[in-house]
This record gives sequence, structure tokens and C-alpha cells, in this order.
Amino acid sequence: WAARFLAAERGAPIALSATVVSAFWAGMIVGRYGFSRLLRPGNEKRLVGIAGATGTGAVLGFIWIPGIPGPLLAVIIGGLAFGGMWPTIMSYAAARAEGSTGAASGLLIALGFLGALTVPALVGVLSMWTGLGVALGLVAVSMALSAVLFYLA
Repeated sequence: WAARFLAAERGAPIALSATVVSAFWAGMIVGRYGFSRLLRPGNEKRLVGIAGATGTGAVLGFIWIPGIPGPLLAVIIGGLAFGGMWPTIMSYAAARAEGSTGAASGLLIALGFLGALTVPALVGVLSMWTGLGVALGLVAVSMALSAVLFYLA
């Protein structure tokens, strides 16, 4: 949806808007490495909270910043933020699982897949009624909700 948004809403050429996916994954790679350097026992919730807030802001920036360079930068920042969240949440849950770490990991993976299946579809459906920019706000809500739920866990 991000590439479509840049093409439709910002007038980006399709070849340029398609780079948004690569930019996001580049941010993810660097974010995962960065988290591995910053992560210490006991600071998981703080790091995921900061990343959740940063990722939420990046998604909103992607939607709200006019032009093309700003949203592309927001996508990279979003990738940086998203990058370390998943492995941190997985290792945190596995380390604290009572009983089976496999069951805890399996539940989180299932929930992750549930989000991966539903959020893009919901963005598509919502975009028909609200426009793509508003519908992409669901990604920001999902990001913020993930960080809050992890913090409360």
C-alpha cells in the first residue's frame, strides 16, 4: 500500500514509489542490528516502547508529509523502528514463558501472521471508503497497540 500511496497521492513515478519497499527493508536490517547492540536485560520494554512510538510517528509522517523525499525518509525510519521490535518481543516472551517456550513463540508467530493477514486487507477495504491516506492510519494504530500491549505484558 505504501508504493500505491506514493504513486497515487504524491504523484511519484511507479519505479520510484516501488523503492519504498526496499527502503523499508533496508531500515529493518539496520534496525535489527541496532537493537542487538542496544538490547540489555531489563530494557526490552523501554526499547520496544521507543520503537513503537517512533514507528507510529514514522507511519503518520509517511501519510502526512507532503512530497516524496519526506515520506521515503519516514519509511526508512519506520523500518528502523519495526526492525528490532519483533525479535525483542519474541526473545522476551520465550525467556519468560512458563512451561513451553515453543508454545509462547508459536502463539506470537500466529498473532503476527494474523496481523499480516488482516491489516493489509483492512487497509484496502477502508481505503475504498476513507481514501488510502486515512486507511494507512490503521498501520499506525497497529504499531502503537503492539508497543502498548507489550509494555503491559
